[in-house]
Amino acid sequence: MNQSGSDDENFYLNPTFLSFNNISDKSVLSDTFLSKNCLGETPITRSDSDSSFADKYLVVQTPETPEIDPIQPYFTKTVLSHAEIDEQIVSARQNIKFNSESLKKVTFSTSTPSIINSSSKYRSIAVMEKLGTCRKFAGYPKDNGTKFLREFESFCKLHELDILNEKTVAAFHLHLEGPALTWFNGLSPDLSWTTVKRLFTDRYVQIGWQHPSVVIESETFHNMQLGPTQEIEDFSCQVLEKGQILAKPEHEIMFRFINGLPEKLAFYVRTSHPKTQSEALSFAKAGEAYKYRIHEQCAAVGKGPSFRNAQSEDISEMKSQIYELTSMMKKLTPDKAFQQSDQRQSSGCYNCSCTGHAKRYCNWNGSGTISAEISCQLCNQSGHGAGQCLKFKVKTDNYNRNRVVCQICSKPNHTASECYHNQFAQQGNPNFLGDTRHGPSGSFSENSSYSDNDTSEFYSDNENFSIAQTDSKFIYLHVKFHSVHVAALLDSGSSINIMSTSLYNSIPQACKSMIDVNNGDNIKLANDQNVQVKGTATVKMYYKGDKHCLQVYILEQTSHPFILGTSYLKDNKITIDFGESEVVQKHANIRCQKRITLDPHSEIIIWGRLPRNIHFGYQGMCESSTQILSHGLISSKAVVTVSQDRTVPVKILNPGSNSVVIPKGKIIAKFSQLTEEYQVRHVNCTNNVPVVQNINLVKQCPTEQGDSIDCEFLENFEINPTLKDDQKIALNHLLCDNKEVFVTTDRPNLGCTDIAQHHIILKPDMRPLHQNRIG
Repeated sequence: MNQSGSDDENFYLNPTFLSFNNISDKSVLSDTFLSKNCLGETPITRSDSDSSFADKYLVVQTPETPEIDPIQPYFTKTVLSHAEIDEQIVSARQNIKFNSESLKKVTFSTSTPSIINSSSKYRSIAVMEKLGTCRKFAGYPKDNGTKFLREFESFCKLHELDILNEKTVAAFHLHLEGPALTWFNGLSPDLSWTTVKRLFTDRYVQIGWQHPSVVIESETFHNMQLGPTQEIEDFSCQVLEKGQILAKPEHEIMFRFINGLPEKLAFYVRTSHPKTQSEALSFAKAGEAYKYRIHEQCAAVGKGPSFRNAQSEDISEMKSQIYELTSMMKKLTPDKAFQQSDQRQSSGCYNCSCTGHAKRYCNWNGSGTISAEISCQLCNQSGHGAGQCLKFKVKTDNYNRNRVVCQICSKPNHTASECYHNQFAQQGNPNFLGDTRHGPSGSFSENSSYSDNDTSEFYSDNENFSIAQTDSKFIYLHVKFHSVHVAALLDSGSSINIMSTSLYNSIPQACKSMIDVNNGDNIKLANDQNVQVKGTATVKMYYKGDKHCLQVYILEQTSHPFILGTSYLKDNKITIDFGESEVVQKHANIRCQKRITLDPHSEIIIWGRLPRNIHFGYQGMCESSTQILSHGLISSKAVVTVSQDRTVPVKILNPGSNSVVIPKGKIIAKFSQLTEEYQVRHVNCTNNVPVVQNINLVKQCPTEQGDSIDCEFLENFEINPTLKDDQKIALNHLLCDNKEVFVTTDRPNLGCTDIAQHHIILKPDMRPLHQNRIG
């Protein structure tokens, strides 16, 4: 056989390739190939193209032949004998004849390319047996235009469709349906793919925030939750896809992903402090591995329903067993009440002589009479009523105890003697400063107790302070640090003011200064014991509406949280009357007794009421209050004397052009008792007597009810003489207080008006109608 070329330029087919025993019936070889190439007449050179080589010489795998050995090139120079060639040709022709009808029936079924190596010097050739498909786009708000456009472009690349080719537009047309297909049909048929893509992008991809799809996607994005059987990766991809559609930043997508997780799993992810979405996904998977993924209805993914059912069955079974055991124990336990009623039925109770119960179970308190016909509504025992039952006394004591409010700490359910803040003072511990029996500089009287006597019906919006009387033998002053109410202990045996560290830390910052540790000297008690002081501070407190600034010593432990010494009593001129067990106040508020309206540019004298601790005969100065000044009114400064009903006259001027209403109980002036600080000068009234104009002088002192009785007005009424004196006085005051509703000679037109008049127009010839009498 003739051979031309070198080994590198020509190669010959291996004779083993021509052994058709291993070739299936679907493999086909041509007679030309067998007659020429097998005889070595025409060598295969590199000039042949890859496509022609594959079409002529490569064998393709078919579904009926899943496994075929690849074609291996044979590079050695092998010369075949004529007998061997004839044998191979006969075998090949038999296979060709058998497979001649199956040439056109060869199909490609695999979705992945089958790579057949022809030579190490040639690149691999991929053959696609089946090409992918693209989903259709309808144009509804739920459809994603960006995702469809990417899939269609991949579909075009897979099918080798050029953008300039009309087949691309045709393929795009076939993948539309619904509103999108209607939109495409309205376009011009001569448009190119670039124009169609631009129009599609403007309509379905680049959408504004007002588009319905954006609203739907936003609502879906904010309501996404991880399902019980859903994978966390799938949920993360869904959140990421929705976030990319809405152009959300990464941190917002991460927060939405964490909020969509179950409660415990989300808490685990938050405590891990993720910075990106991928880190949050990793922490969520770790939390799922640690069994933090617990949904509301199922305990774990995949095992929730079975675990929940098993647990509920176990619990129900345990409940049934407990119920059975309880019923069995009730049957075994004897009924004491039944046995006692049987045993004591004849003998009866030795306490109340009634049957049905024993003496040790009798609830009769020993008061009242016993009757066998009476049955108690509380204990169901015969012989006594509910008012004679011991249980009634217990319930009454508990009810009264619940109504008790401590006057030290203002907390219910205990008295001042049982208060925690007063326990050290009651024990008399000498190691605590402020004890009444071992004070720093003296002793305190045991009979010094005080009650707040200002219990009038008038109130003030700015005052909620009083001096409390407790069951103990101490006096407490109710003060206020903005919103913190404190019952301060008045200690005449202490020369300084003391505050505990806990109270100092609890009062607002605006009411205290910093602790000065430089003044933290030791304090010596009455028993010569030194106590270390933490420091001093200045506090601002409010009492009776007035602001007081005082210096206090801060101690770690005290018998009472706040103790006011003689320095505060002296600076504020507070006097304690031990005989009357009360605090004598030199300053008091004067309140309005009833609602008054002041006309513009007018003045009036009204009677104001003082608290009960200001007694009859006190003389003092009446000055303007801040409440009156805030309403634009002015009260004159005058010397007044307290009357028997604790009232004083107050002159008020309204210089404005609008009417001003003073409500009942409003503070109209301040009363200050005359002391040695004031100088009294006698005025000679013989000459130059001062004259005051436009003032109605009051010549009579007011009665106990306040206002004087208008005798002229009462002459219009006839009072029943059978009434008692106090009833007549009460009736007279009632009439005088409401005299503006009666028609008198001073006001004869009360109830009349001339604003609207009703005219009845009759016809000229109209005669009056007369009706016949009945009977």
